[in-house]
Formats: sequence, C-alpha cells, structure tokens
Amino acid sequence: MATTTRKISRPLSKEEGFRYIEDYLRSGMRGSEYYRAHGLSEWQFYKWKQLYLLEHPEASETVMKKTGAHNGSLMRPVEVKHVPGDETPVCRLSTFTIPEASIYALKGD
Repeated sequence: MATTTRKISRPLSKEEGFRYIEDYLRSGMRGSEYYRAHGLSEWQFYKWKQLYLLEHPEASETVMKKTGAHNGSLMRPVEVKHVPGDETPVCRLSTFTIPEASIYALKGD
C-alpha cells in the first residue's frame, strides 16, 4: 500500500479495510504510525482492525506479539511471602494484564 499524507474520507469496502489491516500486520509498525502514514483516520483503522480480528481470530496472536501483550492467562497469581515476626495477614496478589496496563487486586486468605 502506498504511503500518503492525505486522509481517506470515503467509506472503505470490506476488502480495502482488510487489506490495510493485513498490510499493517506485516509492516511491523505501531498502529498509530501506520494509520497516519496511510491516510486513515484513527477510527477507521481501529474499526477495521476489530472487524478483521473477529473474522480472523488466528491473527490475534500476531497482534499480541506486536503490542507486547502476554500469551496465556490474563490472571497470573503472585505469592507474597510472610516475613517471620511480622503479624501481617498473608495475602495473594493477582495481576490482571491488559495491553499496556496492569491492575492489581489483593485477596486475603
């Protein structure tokens, strides 16, 4: 796909939208770099990416590698060690991984 600085203001066909997303997955570029370089709006890019991944779930692994998201479970328990002499209750810390963010929740035992 040719690089352009003009915005594409017309609606894209399914074939065109999917072609852009396939090209993006092969490109190695970040999403924001790609849609700016190809004249897509942010909305167009992410709309077509979402539709593409719904029809091609096998491509989500490629997206996860590009974004640095972890494979496997979204919940990974982390044990908190009890220090002898410390009467603090033992708790388990769980990490919920969301691309580019982590939320921590404490669970008492």
